[in-house]
Amino acid sequence: MKLTDYLLPYPVLGIPDAFDSKCIADGTMTFETTLDNFIFHIHLTMDDDHILKLIKDDKAVFACEVDCPKTYYRKIFESKELEFQIQINRTTLVGNVQFFFSVVATTNIEGYKNPNSNQRYYSGYVFNLQKGHMLAYMGEQNFNADIKYDELKALGSIVEVKKDAHENYTHFDFSSDKIRIFLPEEEFNNFNLTNNHRFADITHASIVQCALFSALYSFKHYKHTLWAQTLDMRVKTDTKLKQFENIEELDDLQICKFVDLLLGNANKRMFESIKSIQKDND
Repeated sequence: MKLTDYLLPYPVLGIPDAFDSKCIADGTMTFETTLDNFIFHIHLTMDDDHILKLIKDDKAVFACEVDCPKTYYRKIFESKELEFQIQINRTTLVGNVQFFFSVVATTNIEGYKNPNSNQRYYSGYVFNLQKGHMLAYMGEQNFNADIKYDELKALGSIVEVKKDAHENYTHFDFSSDKIRIFLPEEEFNNFNLTNNHRFADITHASIVQCALFSALYSFKHYKHTLWAQTLDMRVKTDTKLKQFENIEELDDLQICKFVDLLLGNANKRMFESIKSIQKDND
């Protein structure tokens, strides 16, 4: 649902200037994943006693509309509680999914008026509402179902190494779902030969670290890609990375620190691996 598609002649809590500015109407969402399902936890906030009484009297409900354009999935979940849970099969949602939070009438309401509405516009007016009319707008939230939430910490979810048989230098591409590192054919073959646990620390400190630096410097130009949205979700869900929440605004030093945390101090691991290899060869 797009609120801008509608002109509402009656007061709706949450729409600018429709109610007293002290009235609260807000909604947020957290989630978790299981093997088969997304589980969304809806957290709503509202302090209008008049609308709350309509909900208590079974004349209205809190509602969450879920809309997934790619799969044509669209469903409205209802609750009488400010906090409730939604479970949706993971195969049902693909790409960007919109959540729309509101309060809607469940029956016709005649003579509706709300003392907390903006009396400059609505004083003396009463409204006959029909079932389905919106009484409060509590916000929206987007969710990207393509992000592998159970693999957020795995580098393989955002970085891949590819062979380039035409160029003789290493380069990167940030326009796809993953940060792609292109290696010349000979280097790519050598990478495959050394792509094991023993040399992973060296690989991370060399080509992967460089790719992440370049990607973060270019983040604002690619923020709609899946890898960028995955990193964005990572900083929102990992308390150690909260300081980097505005990724596209990071300065040079913050980017260095962010990459260091993402890779678990790749340079330190690389030098320890080199020392270990040298020791084995002595």
